[in-house]
This record gives sequence, structure tokens and C-alpha cells, in this order.
Amino acid sequence: MDKSIERGLDHIESICDYLNTLIVSTNREIDRNDKTLWGEYLHKWKNADWEDVLNAYEHLVDKTGYHPSEQEHRAWEQARWNLGAYSKHVSNAMDIRRGTRNSTRLGTHTQGATWHFLMTLRDVYSKLLKIDIQNAPGYGETPQNTLFLDKRN
Repeated sequence: MDKSIERGLDHIESICDYLNTLIVSTNREIDRNDKTLWGEYLHKWKNADWEDVLNAYEHLVDKTGYHPSEQEHRAWEQARWNLGAYSKHVSNAMDIRRGTRNSTRLGTHTQGATWHFLMTLRDVYSKLLKIDIQNAPGYGETPQNTLFLDKRN
């Protein structure tokens, strides 16, 4: 297997396992401002890391025969387009923040599309591994911890 795909698969496994663990441990949907997610992954990953991730995602889809939904495919296409369009200008094309110098200079921001692709990536990864962890508030609630909650509030 190509080294780029191996690195991308390692990145995918690491970030998706982190996200799934986060959902289970907090019993809440993923917070867009999660400091570990941004600090340890999204702010650190450079264009080469994202190229590896996108190649590995495509490899997974091809090799498993998974048929992405239209929404999943659009998220991947947008991520691929952003990386291709802006990697010539910045080292972190997938992390162009709104209101920054790079955002103003390039007339765009990419963090929203990156977030969308990341959520799609976690969903597809989980489906392929048959991991049933929904990114939803109250995931994992059981009768034992909800039986006496007042649902009227």
C-alpha cells in the first residue's frame, strides 16, 4: 500500500477514534470548539496531512465498495477542492479561519467545510467498522439514568 494512504489511514483512525470516544465519554454531540480536536488535529494538520487523509478516504470507499450518499460525496468534493485551490497559497488550506489575514487575502474561509467533511469522515468510518455511535445529544442514555428525569422541562 502507498505510504500516503497508510499515513492517511492512521490519521483517519486517530481522529475518528478520538471523536467516537468523545461522544461516548461526554454523552453529547461533538462540540465545534473542542480544544483537543482543534489543537491536536485540525490546527496541526498541514496540506500534506490532508492530502493523505483525502486519498485514504477515497481508497477506503473504493476498496470497501461503500457508496457515499450525495451529501457525503459533496463533503469530500468540497474538501478536495479547498485543498487543491488554497494549498498553493497557505500551508494549512483546510484551516483558513474567518476574519484572519489569510481569509481576507484569499477571500474565503475553509473551516466550515473542513468541519463538515470531518463529521462525514467519522460517520463513514463508523459505518465501515460497524460502530454505532451517533453524534447526537443524549447518545447512550439508558433507562437507569433517564427514568426519573422530568421530560416537561
